[in-house]
Amino acid sequence: MTAEVMRDVARFGRPLGEYRGGGAARILYGGGGLVLIGLGVYLAILVSGAADPGSMAVLLVFGLLLAALGGYMLWMVIASLGTQVRLFEGGFSATQRGKTTVAAWADVESITQQIIRQRYYGIPVWTSYSYRLALTNGQRLRFTETIGKVGKMGEIMQRQITHTLTPRALESLRMGASLPFGKLSVNPMGVSNGTETLRWNEISNVAIQNGVIIIGKVGKRMRWGAASIAKTPNAYVFLSLADIMRQGGSPRESPPF
Repeated sequence: MTAEVMRDVARFGRPLGEYRGGGAARILYGGGGLVLIGLGVYLAILVSGAADPGSMAVLLVFGLLLAALGGYMLWMVIASLGTQVRLFEGGFSATQRGKTTVAAWADVESITQQIIRQRYYGIPVWTSYSYRLALTNGQRLRFTETIGKVGKMGEIMQRQITHTLTPRALESLRMGASLPFGKLSVNPMGVSNGTETLRWNEISNVAIQNGVIIIGKVGKRMRWGAASIAKTPNAYVFLSLADIMRQGGSPRESPPF
């Protein structure tokens, strides 16, 4: 970390964690990428021995797709080299591909998370992560499983961003604003799905099930609305606002992963 970056992050207070590129994902992606590229090249070589033009075209296309996927996996490994993310109470610094970004949590416009858990006969075998940050200056950042312990890092980010943005969003609501959250939006009256607004006192529950925000309506057994967390920027700010506006409670202490 350069002296300039150290000076910038000194104002952020207590450190919450440091995360670097690495872990099993880089090994898997690196090895898998080389294997896929090798298979793609092998199929391309088989094209010369194909019996008919149709088989040649299929082999060539499939080979190119495998090589492209392998190249992408290798690019993810290369892009993660030198990655370092440092989290603090008041903000963060992130170094990716030789560029360092320093920002306060208040400088974050939105965070969007996608977590996909792969299972084989019910046994967890792999989890992929994607955290996308949009900053108020227009900059975009993305963090994936090529960072060691990225799930823990993402949980801390979600908590700090939610705690920072919720009071601001609440004040906007109380001034009469309508705030978008992907396919949903909230306003002083309630939650809208684009065609209908459900008043706050008509909402029976707001919960998360398998990565989906579920909204229930009083007196109805079927859910009133749903939205994928992976497609909902600031999903946990939405959940905190729903808690506050429905019950007069407090923001959630941490995202319920």
